[in-house]
Amino acid sequence: MLNNIIERNIVFLQNHGVKINQDDKAIYQYGLQILYYYIIDLVVVLVPAYFFGRLYETILMTLIFALFQVFNGGYHAKTALKCLLTMAIGAAAGNILITLAAEKFVFGVAFTIIAGATIFIVPPVTNKRHPVSKKIAKRSKIIIRAGILFLLAAVMILSYFHKSVEVAVASVTLGLYLISLTAGKITNK
Repeated sequence: MLNNIIERNIVFLQNHGVKINQDDKAIYQYGLQILYYYIIDLVVVLVPAYFFGRLYETILMTLIFALFQVFNGGYHAKTALKCLLTMAIGAAAGNILITLAAEKFVFGVAFTIIAGATIFIVPPVTNKRHPVSKKIAKRSKIIIRAGILFLLAAVMILSYFHKSVEVAVASVTLGLYLISLTAGKITNK
């Protein structure tokens, strides 16, 4: 079914002036497939979050996690189903941990600092199937370090204003990302 939708998308693009030769078609198919998998993953994570009253926390957690994974790598499942399951389990576990971490405010701040410092010093994880150049890896490391510093500054500001839920989201998300980063390092050996 997804392949039919992708084929219809490509025909639509071609009918609207996009010239797609046979070599480019595979690239378009792959890009559209990834886009649709992301949409499916987000629906699977955000719909339950909405019904459990955790949409805000889940959106923040997903956004932070995605930004870190884009620039610093991490675990990549080998199939779309494994990716979906990993994401759903991570979001559910994250929301449970956010509830616990919000009650232990000082723990959230301390863990954010520890996890952030660890991520700061660990080099990016590149996917063996999609290697990146040293230049891009270096740029990604700079971006991720700036992101960590920004997140740590945000946590300190949020702590001052006693925003325990947001601090808990940052803390738990960095913890989950650290697990992803570790799993990525192990699976990419």
